[in-house]
Amino acid sequence: MRQARWKRMMFGLALLAGFVVVTFGMGLSLFFWSQSVPLVAITRRLAVAKPWFFLWRLLFFGSLIAFWPAVCRGLARWRKLTDLQHQRLRSARWQVAAWLIALELLLGQNVVGKFINLLASPS
Repeated sequence: MRQARWKRMMFGLALLAGFVVVTFGMGLSLFFWSQSVPLVAITRRLAVAKPWFFLWRLLFFGSLIAFWPAVCRGLARWRKLTDLQHQRLRSARWQVAAWLIALELLLGQNVVGKFINLLASPS
């Protein structure tokens, strides 16, 4: 039983480390790319890559939701949470998911800006 838990924990940590490494790598590559290529070309290529960035964010959200119980157990052990605190943290899973989706729609997909432009545009 302990070995299975250890494997799950190591898989979760490896997944988190992979997300961090890829995200920082993408940020650094975008920074160095902006120093060597004209901004018009960067804007065009980023527009093409926008669906891939969206997919990356969805994978991150999905893995966070999927590994929420394991994250809660780890936090409960690390911070020595009581059973009630641990249960509250576990019950917040779908609230966190809803907020992540709301923030993605509002900020990432610019739903509010598109709605305002739709209202302000002459028909």
